[in-house]
Amino acid sequence: MILRRKPRQLYRCRDGTFSTHKRRGACNWHGGLKTTDPVKLGNRRGGQSADVELIPLRGIHVAHQWFQNRAAPYSLRSVQNIVEAARSGNFKWANLDAITVWRNPADRKRYVLSGHSRHEAFRQLCEAGIKVDGRDFCAIPAKTFTGSLEAAKKLALESNTLSTKETDLERATFYRRQREAGADPGTARGRERAGAMLSLAKRLEGRNANTILAFSFLSPTGKTWAALQALADGQADSRTIIKAVGRWIGNARRRNPQLTDFHENELYEWLVMRKGYGSGAGQVNSEQKFLKRLESIINRRTTFGKLEESLNIQSAVTLSPVERQYNQRLEDARKQIKELDKELQTKIKNLTARGATAADVARITEPIERALRRTRIEYQGLVSSYDQVQEAARNEQRLFGVGSAATGRTGILPVLALVGGIYYLTR
Repeated sequence: MILRRKPRQLYRCRDGTFSTHKRRGACNWHGGLKTTDPVKLGNRRGGQSADVELIPLRGIHVAHQWFQNRAAPYSLRSVQNIVEAARSGNFKWANLDAITVWRNPADRKRYVLSGHSRHEAFRQLCEAGIKVDGRDFCAIPAKTFTGSLEAAKKLALESNTLSTKETDLERATFYRRQREAGADPGTARGRERAGAMLSLAKRLEGRNANTILAFSFLSPTGKTWAALQALADGQADSRTIIKAVGRWIGNARRRNPQLTDFHENELYEWLVMRKGYGSGAGQVNSEQKFLKRLESIINRRTTFGKLEESLNIQSAVTLSPVERQYNQRLEDARKQIKELDKELQTKIKNLTARGATAADVARITEPIERALRRTRIEYQGLVSSYDQVQEAARNEQRLFGVGSAATGRTGILPVLALVGGIYYLTR
C-alpha cells in the first residue's frame, strides 16, 4: 500500500504481507489475518523487517529459479487485472498488498520473493508512464526478508500457494521440492519433516491435500503427469477419471518406494489405455481394490527382495492392429501437447525478458494457446473413444474366429476387420 503519510497501524497477513485494517475481508487473498494485533513500522524481528518501503523497480531483481513455483514467470491474468484497472481508472492504492523481497547477503541485492505478478504489472505500467492519483508505478511497496536463501525459498513456496490459484500440479511440485529438500520418511529426521509437510498441506490445501500430496510422488516426465496436464481443458468426467488414476498411482508410489518411473508408466497404461479402470470383470473401480491388486502383482514380481524391472501387468494380452494404431495416436497427441506447452512457456518467458506488455504477450501467444487447446480436445476425444476402439478390436477377433472355423475365406475376413478398424480410427 502507498500512502502520502505513514499509516497509523498495519496488520500482518499469514503469508507475510500486511493490511491497513483488520475488518472483515482483510488479507482475504493472503491466507487471512495472522493476528489482530497491529505491528509497528520499523520493527525488525527474526530476520524479517516489518517495514513496508516504497522501493524503486530498478533496485529489485528477479530470480525465478529460486522463488517462482509456477511454470510461467508470473500469472498473466493477475498482471492483466492490475494493468487494466490502472488504465481504466479503477485501480485503488489502498487495495494493493506489498510484495516481499529478499536481500541476498552475498551481493546485497533485493530479489522478488513473492509478488512476481504485481512486480511485472508495475514494470509495464512504469514503462507506459501510467499514473493514478498523481503517482506513477516506477516504485512498488515491499517489505524485506533478510534470512538465508533456504529460508527465503521456503517462504516463497508457501507464500505462492496463497496467491493467484495455482494448478494442482504446480502445488504438487512445491511438495515434491519440500520432500527432495529432506522430508524423506526413510529417516527419523525425514519422518519429522514429512509430518510437518503433511500438516502444512492440510492447512493450505484443505480437502484437496491428499490428492495434491499423491500427485507430488508422480514422475513429472511420466505419462500420468502428462495426462493430467493434457486434460486441463477436458470435460469434467474425463478429468475426474484421470485425476483419480493420478491419485491412485501417486499413493501407490508413496506406499511402495521400490516402484520406478517405468512401473508408474505401466500402471497408467493398464488403468487408462488398457481399460483397467472400471467396474467390469478384471477391472478396478476403487483405490482400495487397485492397491490390493498392485500388492499381489508386486509379490509375484519380487524375487529375493528385489522387484523386477517390469511389472508385466498385461503380459498375457496381445494387442490387435487397431489397438496398436490407437495407442500410437494417443502417444503422438500426448507428445504434441507437451511440445506445444513447452513452446508456449518459452515464448512467454522470452517476451517477458524483452519487455513485452501483458496484452502483447496474450496476442502473440494466442495461436499457440489455440493450438494447445485444440490438441488437448483431440486427446480427450481419443481417450473417450477407447470403448469404441475396444469394440472394433473385439469385432476383428470375432471375424478372425468366424473366418477360420466356419468358412474357408480366412484371407478375406481378417483384411475386412483390419480395414474396418483403421477406417474408424481415421474418420
